[in-house]
Amino acid sequence: METIKYRPDIDGLRALAVTLVILFHVFGKIFTGGFIGVDVFFVISGFLITSNLIRDLETNSFSFIEFYARRFRRIVPPLMLILLFVFAVSYFLMPGIDFKRLGSHLVAGATFTSNILLAREAGYFDLSGELKPFLHLWSLGIEEQFYIIWPLLLFVAFRVFSRFGVGRIILILLASSFFLNILKINSHPISTFYFLPTRFWELLMGAGVAWLHGTSAVNNYWSKKVTSLRNRSLLASVVGLSLILSGGLFLKKTLPFPGYWALLPTLGATLIILSGPEGWINNKFFSKRPLVFIGLISYPLYLWHWVLLSLVKVCFVPNPASLMLFVIIFVSFVFSFLTYKYLEIPIRKNLKFDNSRFYRRPLVVVSATVALIIGVSALGFEIKNGNLISYDRQKNPLAYELQLYSTYDISETRIGQCFIDTSLPFRNYDPICYFQDLNLSEKSVVLIGDSHAAHLYQGLKGVAAELNLNMMQLNASSCPPLLGEDEKYSLNCRLLNNFTFKKLEEVRPSVVILSAEWQSYIGEPDFVNRFDATVKKVREMGNPLIIVVGPLPRWNIELPKILEKNFLRLGRPIPMHTDSELDKSFFQVNQLMGRVARDAGTQYFSLTEYLCNDHGCTTMVGRSLSTDVITYDRGHLTKAGARFVSEPIKAKLRAAILR
Repeated sequence: METIKYRPDIDGLRALAVTLVILFHVFGKIFTGGFIGVDVFFVISGFLITSNLIRDLETNSFSFIEFYARRFRRIVPPLMLILLFVFAVSYFLMPGIDFKRLGSHLVAGATFTSNILLAREAGYFDLSGELKPFLHLWSLGIEEQFYIIWPLLLFVAFRVFSRFGVGRIILILLASSFFLNILKINSHPISTFYFLPTRFWELLMGAGVAWLHGTSAVNNYWSKKVTSLRNRSLLASVVGLSLILSGGLFLKKTLPFPGYWALLPTLGATLIILSGPEGWINNKFFSKRPLVFIGLISYPLYLWHWVLLSLVKVCFVPNPASLMLFVIIFVSFVFSFLTYKYLEIPIRKNLKFDNSRFYRRPLVVVSATVALIIGVSALGFEIKNGNLISYDRQKNPLAYELQLYSTYDISETRIGQCFIDTSLPFRNYDPICYFQDLNLSEKSVVLIGDSHAAHLYQGLKGVAAELNLNMMQLNASSCPPLLGEDEKYSLNCRLLNNFTFKKLEEVRPSVVILSAEWQSYIGEPDFVNRFDATVKKVREMGNPLIIVVGPLPRWNIELPKILEKNFLRLGRPIPMHTDSELDKSFFQVNQLMGRVARDAGTQYFSLTEYLCNDHGCTTMVGRSLSTDVITYDRGHLTKAGARFVSEPIKAKLRAAILR
């Protein structure tokens, strides 16, 4: 086989990939599909790694230890620099709770398992990705997991099959992974996005090109095929670039991805690589020095840009101005160049694997790298377990009490049982959610709605128990409790709503409580008609008392953060009511919703009137900072808050008993 030659056009392709990612992270409203740059990286990685593996396997010079030593030499030093940089900056500048949360992500980043951790964290109440400095390491996790599995598979394939048999194995694995991705993208979108089995095919696209290049050098049939394609390299490279750019400009993160959509960047990158360095786009565009330079620093640039952007948002400015964003990009390029020149190049030059010096032996490099990974992981565990706390937490312990609300325990909403996260794979309600204990009472109250119904359950369950009522709960996130098959809402939402109304017909409750984040739905053209139809349908189920709970006051940022930054840290007493950072649009929503509910003949409970006065809206329902803030985020009740707002509902429920 021919020796693999350096291709500057591939570094140019790397430059395009990292540029797309940066534009998506910084100007995501314009470059809505820039996230596909990661998929281009996957194809490039599959091509380069497989090219080297095939060369070494063909010449019987392959060594597992040396392969992993080379991978570690390339990937680990910049990664460890980034991890330790974030640790140091976060210790001094990051709020205490964000620093504590960083611990598990530091461990995952060091062990190349960020994709697994992020998949576990994903859901309706997950922290915004912008506040996770190591969010982008998920793709590195997939690549490293590929590097662990693929050399072993290819090694076995070369020992068992002919060269053409290896090609068939690549094709079979590629097709299997692709169709698994298609099969799971709608039912399991999060695991499909983050896990290797449904991303494997993207790396194998590059592996297939490597096999074609390697095979064409010795086989006349494939040589003619590849030569024929290269004769059309102008068309191939132009089509490839068009596919990538169209994906980068027009795809949106709301689309089911990867799915079929990932074919745009992966086929595009495959065509560009396959067209060879003589491809017109490759030669005239990707091989130019500015792009090659960006490609050479693309790995540290990928690492640095997100870390700096996220740290600025967590530690300083949640919404940086455009000028600040350009400064972040510029600093990212400077740091990336310094990393490349003073870390990557020296290590590559001084760590040429041989036995001339002890530290140049591959086994020593692998062992030292594993020890470094263990050391950084241990640091992460110390942070996660609370043994290492940030400077901010040491200096401001009361602020930390407020910060703890960002990790608030919502288990009492019965999430996963009676409060279903519709962004996760479908599951139906647990039977406990609609169980009637007739020995307790023949009367039942059913709470239906989205997360703004689920948070009420924390208080209403005590009220129902006090009145000896059966309390039933059927709640689904981002899902209005309304009849109708509205395609705007997820399939999970529609399925759960259908189940809810069928169950109401069976139970025929005494009271139905409707609660939702009405401001998310009331602006829809058919809202009033759907609401009226829902009320009419519920009335046919034994004419229960229908209580509609109005919108909860909503804040522009999390209420505990408002109390911390605008009052506690400024030495000001925390007020029981405030209009600081209050989103006042909900006042109008309350008026509109009250009119719609009363016109439909339901009883309307205005949380706005109950919680707000001339000074603003309620912030605390007691004196304890750690338990008595009314909402733990921008608009979801704490346990204490739910108990507080459930008291006025008690009289309405008591009246229902006497009907």
